[in-house]
Amino acid sequence: HVRSRRQRQMCIRDSYKADAIYFRGQAHFEMGDFLKCINDYRLASQYYENLGDKAYVFYTMGAIISVYGINGFAEKAIEEREKLINKKIKVNFTSGLGVDYYNQASSYRKTNNIEKQEEYLLKAYEYVESTKGFLDIAIVYSALSKFYSSTDLKKSKEFLDKASEIFKNKNAGFHEYQSAKANYLFKSGDNNNALILYLSCLQEAEKNNDSSHIINYNKSLSEIYAAKGEHKNALKYYQSHTKMKDSIFNRTKTNALACLLYTSDAADDSLR
Repeated sequence: HVRSRRQRQMCIRDSYKADAIYFRGQAHFEMGDFLKCINDYRLASQYYENLGDKAYVFYTMGAIISVYGINGFAEKAIEEREKLINKKIKVNFTSGLGVDYYNQASSYRKTNNIEKQEEYLLKAYEYVESTKGFLDIAIVYSALSKFYSSTDLKKSKEFLDKASEIFKNKNAGFHEYQSAKANYLFKSGDNNNALILYLSCLQEAEKNNDSSHIINYNKSLSEIYAAKGEHKNALKYYQSHTKMKDSIFNRTKTNALACLLYTSDAADDSLR
């Protein structure tokens, strides 16, 4: 009895320690110190694995993959996320699988692999349709609308309408729908209304200090102004896009991360 109580106490201490290390990693991420962030995430993952906490092992490894992707290592993110997905399927842990599929599609988009992007968007679609998670469904619908807007405006509109139905009752993820709608309007030639929506999206992203969306919206606004022949504004938003993109991750830290990724032999045993 005394031994089992001590074991429980040790597990509680290790759990607190794992959480503290993970939160420290998050703090490093916010400060842009990605090497320390990854090291803490890896260490936290080891603690969670020793505790037998599958959910947090997978969650923490997903966080590491996100760091790879954010720093521009799309191929590394794809490789590691594929391991994560396969491991989840192998142990029948399906929680968050729709998000994994969605993020994999985003990584393939960055490598210009259109076929794989579509494949994983449709996998995400099938998953969220079966689980009926409203937020996930709306985001995936919006992403599919954006995807098909370049090749099939009818299909793009169908997914946009599906997302619209959900947002009659739900507010979470609304900016994803708004940006998808702006994108559809732009691709269908309604530049003025697309411009209004994208400016609204940018304002909301700036209010939330959402750097990734700010970068994307500035790029979209540059494209719309160029299409409207307003080249001064097009240049203004393009410069905002490139300036922020370049300033978020300086080359020194990115190069250091590259060395970590390709020369370190620290393996993630939980994903093997």
